[in-house]
Amino acid sequence: MDILIAYLVASPISPVQTAFVATGEASGVTLTKSGNVQTVYCFNFENVPTHGQEGVGPKLRKVLEEEYNGKFNPERMEMVVGRCCQEDTIAVISDFIYSFSNDLLTFDRRINRFYTLEQFGSQPARFWLKMLKTLLDSNWALVYAVPSKETGDPHDVEDEERQTEILEKMGPEGCKKLGARLKAAIKIQAKPPPPQMLSFIKTPSIGSIAINFLRFLRIFGYRATRQPLVGDTLCNLYLDDMNTNYVYLTVLMDTAELTLEEKKYLVLFAEALLEAPYVDNSQRFYSYEAMIAGLSRDVLKYETFFGIDWDRGKGGNRFSCGISPLRFLQPILHPISNGDETCQRRQWMQILLWNTKWQPDRLKNIATRLASEVTTLLDHGPMMVAAMNGESLYSMNSNLRAMSLVRQQVFLERLGAELPKSFKKVAKMLEAIRMVVLRPENTTVHVATRLEKME
Repeated sequence: MDILIAYLVASPISPVQTAFVATGEASGVTLTKSGNVQTVYCFNFENVPTHGQEGVGPKLRKVLEEEYNGKFNPERMEMVVGRCCQEDTIAVISDFIYSFSNDLLTFDRRINRFYTLEQFGSQPARFWLKMLKTLLDSNWALVYAVPSKETGDPHDVEDEERQTEILEKMGPEGCKKLGARLKAAIKIQAKPPPPQMLSFIKTPSIGSIAINFLRFLRIFGYRATRQPLVGDTLCNLYLDDMNTNYVYLTVLMDTAELTLEEKKYLVLFAEALLEAPYVDNSQRFYSYEAMIAGLSRDVLKYETFFGIDWDRGKGGNRFSCGISPLRFLQPILHPISNGDETCQRRQWMQILLWNTKWQPDRLKNIATRLASEVTTLLDHGPMMVAAMNGESLYSMNSNLRAMSLVRQQVFLERLGAELPKSFKKVAKMLEAIRMVVLRPENTTVHVATRLEKME
């Protein structure tokens, strides 16, 4: 069921994302799972307009029914399964605690889901349609969450009164008894596990740790010709030869030469690179859906961000920067293939940076979605404090001020309202940014991989 949900929600071209996010009816769709006696899956729709809330449930059911009645794509499901195999990591604590088998092979099969996921890749379409039917036939509940101070304050008062009433009813003696029960439970939970639980599985010792040595190469003014990294473009190249099965490809682009007006478009530019249609070397046109599908198939991770050492998991967002935010924009790819296909996968960076084509409807959709995300981030106090600090500490011409939450909200809302009428102006600005940041003196390519696999 988790794989089916990933098919429905995880990708920008998944059915639910296409139906709600691409149409502007929600800024994002995520899913949470509660594994109780009966597993509960919850679709979370963010920033849904108040007037459109009642239509979310019926439309979601309609989307799932359309998939069941003929729109289901087995090829994309196979791609989703393959991606799950690449990303899968499993915690084994529960198997240590609840396992009663001494069979190491059984233990390995239970904690390593790769074997199971690999079998799902060969399942026929009717298998997934049966699961989708189960989802459709399950009980549904719609929960509308609308912020309201008028409703929230009385609830807080009622909660305090309820707690006070319980304490008065129990009295001091009752509270002491509950406290004693809590201490006893904590003591039981703190009991160390038996030694055989930790020694049952043979784990590597620290003596098996090996240092992954890097062979560092630095080449300035390198023109990639035999196996092009970025076509025939002149650029600075850094190359790390390391023992890995992956290819880590990063392009560092200097934005210092951009004007203040151009820097306002940087957030839109960085986001549109990953969601725009493109043409290949033979000038054949591909839709943005084809780009997303290709990236999902060939690349384990891809993103753009500003500055160095940026991490969305540590509080970063599309409007924040890492170290050295004044100058650098970084698209990053982690291709999952190697060997003979490495060169083909590296060409995705060329496609993203040079071959993408701007379309008015895509730019309007991206600008509208980004503006909605700003509205959500305004409720996060630490992010707003960081944004206001940047406003007061950095110069007007800096990336940090041009991309701040405060300025981008107004800018993106106006941009979304003016498109597609202002498309020529916006496209001209995005092309101007591309021409500046991709100049040889402004572009540095960093590749980390095992060189023998690229030969």
